Amino acid sequence: MTTDKYEVLAKKMECLGDFFEGVVGDIVNSVFLHTEYFFRMADYEDGEDPSMDFRIHFLEGDWIVLTGDPQFDTDHRGCWGYGSISLSNKGDKAVVESAVFEAIEEAIDSCFEKGEEA
Repeated sequence: MTTDKYEVLAKKMECLGDFFEGVVGDIVNSVFLHTEYFFRMADYEDGEDPSMDFRIHFLEGDWIVLTGDPQFDTDHRGCWGYGSISLSNKGDKAVVESAVFEAIEEAIDSCFEKGEEA
């Protein structure tokens, strides 16, 4: 990932509050750690290609990465971005970065649609 991508995304993230470039890297690392745990714990058959769905929730200048069944999410305020990573991409940080960037951009779009800041 180039610094240019971080700079462009950081500029886009201004609508989400007082974020800075380092936050994007923190989110990528968090999702990467979730995928590593998920891949170790996954129970799947050979030939199956399960995926891990994740959500990034931005609210009041903070963020959290959530996995698991979204029906149990109780806080619907703020902005949300969604992503999915296939088990076949285990350990591929570039795939995680790409999925995180898409989820963050989705969250930004949701902020603009709602007319609010996270």
